[in-house]
Amino acid sequence: MQPIYSRIATLIKRAKVPRRRASIEAGLSPAAIQNLIDRKGSPSLPTAAALARTFGVPEEWLVHGVGDDPDPSVVKTSIEAAWRARPPRARKGRRKIEEAS
Repeated sequence: MQPIYSRIATLIKRAKVPRRRASIEAGLSPAAIQNLIDRKGSPSLPTAAALARTFGVPEEWLVHGVGDDPDPSVVKTSIEAAWRARPPRARKGRRKIEEAS
């Protein structure tokens, strides 16, 4: 079983988005996912719930690794839906973030 930081990194790769964008879409600080992947702590339950919701995966899989690995197309679709759900003004700088990565 992979540790949680590996599961988070796997989700980001499957979503094909920069870590910064994934953090923002989950409502976290831009450095939050980087800190988790760098093993600088474990996510709180609210953080894990936000990440699971953003990536469209069960919390149980994200936190404990229980169940099947999520389908990459579901992960990609979920993060795109999170982006579209944000108000247009909140999305204004996104293109610059994505282009910089």
